[in-house]
Amino acid sequence: MKPIKLFVGVSVIAAVLSSCMPKENTYRKPYVDFDSLITAQLNTITNGEVVLLKKTRLNSYEDSTAVKPDSLQLKNELQAFRLMDDINKPVHKGMYEVKTEEDANSNLLVRTYTTHQPTSIIFVKLFFKHDIKELKRIESSWIEKNVMIHTRRDLMLEFDDHNGVPRLVHYAVAGEQKVVLSKPVSTTIEGWLKYPA
Repeated sequence: MKPIKLFVGVSVIAAVLSSCMPKENTYRKPYVDFDSLITAQLNTITNGEVVLLKKTRLNSYEDSTAVKPDSLQLKNELQAFRLMDDINKPVHKGMYEVKTEEDANSNLLVRTYTTHQPTSIIFVKLFFKHDIKELKRIESSWIEKNVMIHTRRDLMLEFDDHNGVPRLVHYAVAGEQKVVLSKPVSTTIEGWLKYPA
């Protein structure tokens, strides 16, 4: 009897412990997986001898540089664009209206994600040729607002076609931050990626 009781006791303890273990996140993103998109672009960029031409502006101060960035620098440069993945938070599921139509200013199609609900992502626009795999441009706007601070960032990514896969060639982050009892600070960061022939 004792071995049987011991076995049952161990089994119960194992079941309780397994129920307390964190389960693997199997949530499927309902819109666009921007996190994976940025990771894929970083993998593409760091595989070549890319040159980054970068222009920054802080209020009226401007600066420009040309560097061969390492993987850490590139990761930091594109970190802001992961903000677009906020659209996929479970609380936002079903909140966005999705519409695809011809872009009035180009020969591309544009898929627009918009909502009238108070969220951090105001909109996302995907510009592409015939299929979303032929992605050419992404535009989005992200906001953070509370009693102390108001921040807005307008995000843009542009791609060319590299062996049938979108490859990042141009990006921009334009934003403004206003803290209570202080003047607003406006910033613009723009980068062009030049790849070897």
